[in-house]
Amino acid sequence: MSIEYDVLDLDEVAAEFLYVGETIDDLSLIRLTLVKDTHWDCLEMNLLIYGTGDPDIECPVLEIPIDAEVLLLEGMSQGISCQKLSALFAEDLLETIREKDVPVIFNLGDKTEALIDLSKPGNEILLPMIR
Repeated sequence: MSIEYDVLDLDEVAAEFLYVGETIDDLSLIRLTLVKDTHWDCLEMNLLIYGTGDPDIECPVLEIPIDAEVLLLEGMSQGISCQKLSALFAEDLLETIREKDVPVIFNLGDKTEALIDLSKPGNEILLPMIR
């Protein structure tokens, strides 16, 4: 699944949780990665959603490639706005993320790492990791 013209909704995520024997109540972490591939000169973005267990050991419940081009700031070839990230989620899923206070981490472990509050995303410009 690639989010290009659609958004991820609660029913889709809940179905994936059920598939792995968990429920949406187990939603614990969202990670986003944005990588600039210098060899191919392109951006690769992924959305990873975790349930129970240690996210550094366990696989995500759901991993989705994102079309980063739709999130790019006008006039920039690689920066995306925190404010645009909420557009990846349907309102029902966004509400669940906010209610559960699920951490949203961008580019974990990189100098571009950021913790994003989807309730108040701010005006921060998120830059890709360089690989």
